[in-house]
Amino acid sequence: MVAGLGGCHGPSDYGRPAASLRGYARRHYTQDEVERAAALSGVDVLLLHDAPAGIEFVGRYPSGDERRYRSEAVGLAEMVSKVKPAVCFFGHHHRRVDAEIGGVRCIGLNLVGRLGNLVAFEVERGGAARVVGEWPAA
Repeated sequence: MVAGLGGCHGPSDYGRPAASLRGYARRHYTQDEVERAAALSGVDVLLLHDAPAGIEFVGRYPSGDERRYRSEAVGLAEMVSKVKPAVCFFGHHHRRVDAEIGGVRCIGLNLVGRLGNLVAFEVERGGAARVVGEWPAA
């Protein structure tokens, strides 16, 4: 089964009911949506827009200086740990990242046209996910 949760973290909207969000605020996920998703079982692939809190991103400024930061998307790491999918994919940060949350492989996808924006994977019976290819070619 494939399950997903769209939206990015919005601190001022997280605690509000999803049904109450209007306009621009609809781009945020909410605590009630996270709780509903966390109650799912039998999920093989979990798709998220934002990265679970704690996942680190490394990039470069145009000057060449390194830039490091961690996702602060509240609730998603706990949801991944409860759902226990074989693999979790996310975007939003436009970086190819391979991380682990609660024993679950979490793969961040890159911008379209950059290496790691398209990933093929296999899921073995029992849950281990293995990347078998990435495109476009380096």
